[in-house]
Amino acid sequence: MNENGRHHGAVRRAACLALAFLILFDTSGVGPACARNKRSSTLSQERGRPLRASPREWHRELQFTFVDQVASGVATDLGLTINGLWADPDIAKERGAGRLAGGVAFMIAAWGDVIADAKDDGRDLVKAASKDIFGNKAVPDWYVEDHGMLDTLAMSINSPIFADFLKDKARWIVENADFLLVDEPMTHVGIMGLEKKNAGFGPDDIRVYEEHLRATRGRSFLEHLRVAHGFPGMTPDELLRFFDIRAVSEFDVATFLRKDPASAGGLSSALERSRGSVYREYEQFHQQNSYRKMSEYLDHARRHAKEKGSHAKIGANTPLGNTAEWCRLSAPLWDDRLDFTVSEMTPHDLEPIPKGKLMSSYKLAQALSGGRPFGLLSVACATALAKQFKTERKRFTTMNTVLFLEALANRGNYAFGWAAGPQAFIRAHGYTKPLIAFAKQHRGIYEWVQARHRIAVLYGNQAVMQDGRKFASYDGLAMGLAALGYQFDVIHSGDSVFNDLPVSDEKALAYEAILVPMANAFTASQVETLRKLGARGRKVVFFALGDRTLQGVGLDVHEDLGQRYVKSGDDAALQALRQALAPLEPEVTGTPRNVYATIDRAATADSAVVHLVNYNYRAADDSVVPQGPITLSIRTPGGFDDTWIAICLRPGVPPESLTFRVGGQRLEIRLPALDIYAALLLGRKEQVRRLLR
Repeated sequence: MNENGRHHGAVRRAACLALAFLILFDTSGVGPACARNKRSSTLSQERGRPLRASPREWHRELQFTFVDQVASGVATDLGLTINGLWADPDIAKERGAGRLAGGVAFMIAAWGDVIADAKDDGRDLVKAASKDIFGNKAVPDWYVEDHGMLDTLAMSINSPIFADFLKDKARWIVENADFLLVDEPMTHVGIMGLEKKNAGFGPDDIRVYEEHLRATRGRSFLEHLRVAHGFPGMTPDELLRFFDIRAVSEFDVATFLRKDPASAGGLSSALERSRGSVYREYEQFHQQNSYRKMSEYLDHARRHAKEKGSHAKIGANTPLGNTAEWCRLSAPLWDDRLDFTVSEMTPHDLEPIPKGKLMSSYKLAQALSGGRPFGLLSVACATALAKQFKTERKRFTTMNTVLFLEALANRGNYAFGWAAGPQAFIRAHGYTKPLIAFAKQHRGIYEWVQARHRIAVLYGNQAVMQDGRKFASYDGLAMGLAALGYQFDVIHSGDSVFNDLPVSDEKALAYEAILVPMANAFTASQVETLRKLGARGRKVVFFALGDRTLQGVGLDVHEDLGQRYVKSGDDAALQALRQALAPLEPEVTGTPRNVYATIDRAATADSAVVHLVNYNYRAADDSVVPQGPITLSIRTPGGFDDTWIAICLRPGVPPESLTFRVGGQRLEIRLPALDIYAALLLGRKEQVRRLLR
């Protein structure tokens, strides 16, 4: 591969941002159609008649996806429906091959090729970059550290230059593609901070804050310091000497915040105190301002698509659970503006993937938009995989297989990809082809309208806004429920800062129990709904209730079992959770410790499917240890009668009829063996035969 090819490969990997996931193998000889995210490369299409997006609801359907691109013939052979989720492909070519195609809008960064292309179009993105508190360039560190993209700049959403650049790209994408994918909607605010290379202090960032002060408080930043933060007033000469600046016009929030209290003499304590309160105020302003600008951007794209008669779907990268800051600023905010989500997930490096860990992300991602989410691994796991591949020649095909089948079991789409390795592996990818063929053959059981479960978990973003670490309370609860065999839906609710999305009383009352894992803070509407649920006799279980407005009203309160299970994974935490949920019984029991089972019931009440995923994964040799025989006890599905039959579906194996017996409200069925995945299809004979055709 030549130097130019290596550079483009790095660009592609950086374009995946925190997603260099999976074993992304080198595309030498199979290069992408548009590796450089180069807007001008599609100008010939832009000047022609718009391609128009498909009107079908494909974002609710099963998709087969590679993040970067393979050659068109390889994509067709594998059965891909999206060849380049993150690649800005040649849209006309991809759609001509019968695949969906879209474009990516990067909200946080620009690098060499993007900057050069924008300059060709008359936009200087260097002037649109954010700065750190010392006036140096701000950089998203994963571009540089993980991908060697030394020319990357953190862009400011407050820059009119960058805003116009993004809107121009959005308009073109929704006119010509099937989807617009917005990457990192928390913008540069996600890397705001007081350290070197952190963003938030570019000229436009400071400008909009000062304009806000004048518009809302009627005063300059200097006056605001004295009035709102108690910092002593200074004469112009004192100001120049104290902050070591040449003119009063140079004084701004960055100048103030970078002053070291240790060098402030008698004002050190006043500076230390004011510095903290000023930064908190500045950060909160930019979080709210960024949310407003992102909302306007998504609305602009949606409005333009409608004006042009386009059915393009809009999605966003919502990296669930990566860090507290990302939880607060990405996933929770855009649900009423998105058609689908792309969710980064973070198993613990190469350790066995925790049962239920990725399921929790799929469940939440579905609640955020209502569409079928695309699941992918974050850079933390992917970097480790790529490193082991290079040094130990490991391929991790089995792990990819587990993750793909796990996505099917949780009504999601899994995005395959690669980072470094031999061309032969890319061309082969033999393990994906039969898996995709299997899923397509039986897609009816993955796409039907699902009946709601008996239990719902309330994901209240107010709690995460107060403490981003509380995401682990939800994550751990989901893993605990999966381990015990309980099934659940997620109800997403907003916050009082960005998006006060109230809980529908009607929706919540449809469940027998509501679990509240993040009980440290609630909005007024959440409190009202939870009180109504308790008054109407619903089981409402709080874990580590910390909001005084709900204390003392006779609700069911327990310790934070989600956090406890995440940290310990012990059986005592599971037993405590089982007791907290009594008298509700699990949907599925009898699975070995490393097997995850979930059951989907058709809304038509004439069938159900139990998905079984074997998580007994060994990274040392990229294998899954088979399990079996397994005797399952399943809560009798609604609509069950003696005309029902059971069929076992496994990749590479003909459908197999199984016998079962019924006792009380449970159905017992024996599975002779479980390799990686099995689907037990239960239902009336005519419906099962229809689904098998």
